[in-house]
Amino acid sequence: MNVLIIEDEKLSAQKLGHMLTAYDHQINIVAVIPSAKKAIQFLSTQPAPDLLFMDVELEDDNCFTIFQSISIDIPVIFTTAYHSYMMHAFKVNSIDYLLKPIDEDELIAALNKFKRTSKPIIDLRKIADRLAERESKRYRDRFMVNAGSRLKTIEQHQVSYFYYRDYTTFLVMNNHQQYPVEYSLDRLCTQLDPGLFFRINRKMIISHQSIATILVLPKGRIKLELIPAHNEEVLVSLDRITPFKEWLGK
Repeated sequence: MNVLIIEDEKLSAQKLGHMLTAYDHQINIVAVIPSAKKAIQFLSTQPAPDLLFMDVELEDDNCFTIFQSISIDIPVIFTTAYHSYMMHAFKVNSIDYLLKPIDEDELIAALNKFKRTSKPIIDLRKIADRLAERESKRYRDRFMVNAGSRLKTIEQHQVSYFYYRDYTTFLVMNNHQQYPVEYSLDRLCTQLDPGLFFRINRKMIISHQSIATILVLPKGRIKLELIPAHNEEVLVSLDRITPFKEWLGK
């Protein structure tokens, strides 16, 4: 079976690849593609794989732009940290919708479902119940980080925001200190209380308390000034603006 992975987080793609080959060593991963643009090019010019694993948030856009650009008849298993895209996902050729971090049993069930039929069989009630169960778990309230030769515990209320740079995720504290953490932003999205933290773009998760100023730019863009200040411009992704406003109002 030929599988194409469309995923912009290197560690997530590697972990998924290991899980797939552990499930069936005959699975051939034809490519790992990090962007919607490259995925469109690949699917337009290369032989079609048997199955797609597709993250929602890619390095240049969300994955649904792929379906808007080209016709895709290949079954898809979505892998994402966002449950809010579920209904959109099932308007295309979706077999299943797996929340990150991917649970091995859920992955096996999705692959078995794919093997049983050439057409998607979607039980929205069961999937919604499963997602609700995953979300009902207790959220992380502290982090363990390396501070030189020592380990340091950081409480959730001390965290201002997280950002991703050079293949590393960093935790920034209210007191301006920052430390690398061994979690991807996708995984953090499943561990942080969504009432307190929000992923504004593919490179940053912020807390309510980190927002100093909200600036409205031309064409409806939103720029944030954070506490402590970030050394790069902080913009809310266009597709996250409406959810961001709803999060602020909660």
